[in-house]
Amino acid sequence: MLTKLKQKINKGRFESIAKTILSTCELKVKNGNLVITSMLGHRYIIMYLLAIKSLFRYIQKGNIIIIDDGTLTSQDKDLLHKHIRGVKLTDIIGIDTGSCPRGGTWERLFYIADLVKNSYVVQLDADTITLNDIVEVKTCIDENTSFILGTDHSLGKKSESLQNIYESSRHIKSEFIQILAEKNFNKLKNYPNLQYIRGSSGFTGFAKNSFSGKGIEKFSMEMQEILGRKKWCEWGSEQITTNFIIANSPKPKVLPYPKYSVYYPHHNCDYDSSVFLHFIGTHRFTNGYYTQKAASIIDYLKNKVAFSNYSWQEASVEKV
Repeated sequence: MLTKLKQKINKGRFESIAKTILSTCELKVKNGNLVITSMLGHRYIIMYLLAIKSLFRYIQKGNIIIIDDGTLTSQDKDLLHKHIRGVKLTDIIGIDTGSCPRGGTWERLFYIADLVKNSYVVQLDADTITLNDIVEVKTCIDENTSFILGTDHSLGKKSESLQNIYESSRHIKSEFIQILAEKNFNKLKNYPNLQYIRGSSGFTGFAKNSFSGKGIEKFSMEMQEILGRKKWCEWGSEQITTNFIIANSPKPKVLPYPKYSVYYPHHNCDYDSSVFLHFIGTHRFTNGYYTQKAASIIDYLKNKVAFSNYSWQEASVEKV
């Protein structure tokens, strides 16, 4: 009971701080061969503005495309257009996932498959913050190399053969979709020649021409035949597919941990040295760390109207 109450209080503090992002300057997107895309819903508008503005502080280029998950209101859309001049919004309903599941961010992956025909694509979750210069990410973009957010698990620090993944997972007793998939990787047709990364799709980079919708469907159909349609439609199958796609692209990069990290309230991890953090739901408001970092970023943005080589515009303060 006390833990839930503390989480509720922490969440309220975060929301109070985070909404002041609406008093920061508007950013203006730039045309080019880079696209930054996110799937977004009504509940995450404020977090998203924090995520995208903190990222653009360092990337300073690219088109921004938002996939409306079906819950964005007209007011939400007006707010996005006001704070991101040139942003494009697309409806999830119009995205075809072929023989693959719908929901669970599968539409996002298929949309990216279309975008990579002409552009490098960065996928950004709303519950993320860029805290300092992301040198490795900018290098991947410049060199057209795919990247993924790693984990503290040994299998999440580099690309591994499916053989290694299978051997590490086959004795684990779990029905969780990711573990179950890994335990059955040896049944894939081209198993000996394939790679995998146990990463997080919350922050990923897809090199131009690195994969296709047909490639997604091929992997998905094989996994569906192995695990069954019902199991493969569970939440997490798109994450597995993203891990597989990144791992089997040319010279993929796993972003160094904990410099780039999913946030867990571990006492033995120095998150103050991180340049990028993904605040997943389970621990998002634990310890008030998300709020602390949000406040720091917003304070900087409030006092910085112009960045080198980038165009920002003043936005009027919103009444919230």
